[in-house]
Amino acid sequence: MSDLLPTLTRTYQNHLLDSTRWNCYQPRSGDIVIATSLKSGTTWMQEIVRQLLFQGQDAPPRRELSPWLEARWSPIDELIGKLEAQDHQRFIKSHLPLDGLPFFPQVQYIVVGRDPRDVFMSLWNHHSSYTPVFLEKITSYVNDTPGRVGQTFPPAPDDIHTFWREWIGQGWFPWES
Repeated sequence: MSDLLPTLTRTYQNHLLDSTRWNCYQPRSGDIVIATSLKSGTTWMQEIVRQLLFQGQDAPPRRELSPWLEARWSPIDELIGKLEAQDHQRFIKSHLPLDGLPFFPQVQYIVVGRDPRDVFMSLWNHHSSYTPVFLEKITSYVNDTPGRVGQTFPPAPDDIHTFWREWIGQGWFPWES
């Protein structure tokens, strides 16, 4: 069985995600993986796929149908159980870079890109609106996450120019610059 697991170039682990959670995933023929960087149209693409698969019929909400597998906020066994219980064509969200995402020949991959300036502005609008209450909640969540790697969730700087320099000039992982 271990010979069937793809070899990944990188392991991505931080306060938010853990690429090793993909080791628990059992692909089915026809599964769809929607792979985007953060703030690059993920929700939009998930909804397009949901509408195409269900053809306007009543369907569970997108969040129930299309889990974010590497996100640390739900126990992996629980998430995999819900995914395995699905009897329709499954679609899964990922924000992993492609060198940290396993490739399975029987799975279809949708990769979405977006102009980095648009990604940045979307991220700024999202991140800079976090309230102190929300930041406390996410910080306590990530501090309590078993096996958390790296720093806790950082607040956005007050200045958009500082945020731009930090975002464009440094990464979360040692090999990023």
